[in-house]
Amino acid sequence: MLRLPRSRAGADVRVRVVLAVGVLVVAGALAIDMSGRAVRTAGSDHFKSLVFTAVMPPRSTLCQSVTGLPQDAARVRLQIGSYGTPLPPLDARFLTSKGDRVASGHIARGATEGEVTIPLRHVPHASGASIFCLHSHGSGRLAVGGEYLPPGPWLARVNGRPQLGPVSLFYLRDAPESWWQMLGLLARRFHFGKAPFFDTWTLPLLAVLLLGVWIATVRLLVRELS
Repeated sequence: MLRLPRSRAGADVRVRVVLAVGVLVVAGALAIDMSGRAVRTAGSDHFKSLVFTAVMPPRSTLCQSVTGLPQDAARVRLQIGSYGTPLPPLDARFLTSKGDRVASGHIARGATEGEVTIPLRHVPHASGASIFCLHSHGSGRLAVGGEYLPPGPWLARVNGRPQLGPVSLFYLRDAPESWWQMLGLLARRFHFGKAPFFDTWTLPLLAVLLLGVWIATVRLLVRELS
């Protein structure tokens, strides 16, 4: 019976052990990363907070057009500067084109300037938000971060006066979640912006194909290094 030399057999075992350890390390790192919990975004208005594009005088209202409000948006986050003073009470509202309320939120006086998060309460069965408004109840000025754009209907307006651009809105989900908990939502989001025949099956299919590539790669390495 043909037997491999001991040195060759030992090398084969070492190769298999190294590959097995590598696969376990990658799988473990993926599991740890997927298990990390954090507050996840529900979307945005697609404008970045690059500069302060709107200045709100005391007791003023900022409004701008939006393209809807995600149903899973539990909070809205803005970049707000208050020139070194605590923020005044703020009211946020999402309205339909007819002025009907879709969601609203409030923060009390005393928040710190910077990234400001306002919790939202959705009106049951209401949808179709097309206007966002932020009202300041304080006596100081506020600057709101957004993106500079040429004049157009997308500009924020403060008390009806056009500003330098739209303000940036980020929508956050309610509680910290792991990526495992988000898999269904990720599958639904993944096919957005792709050809119509793509659907929620796209992400699982690609995951299976990637797993197949990994298996084929490991088998090839075992064969070539043994």
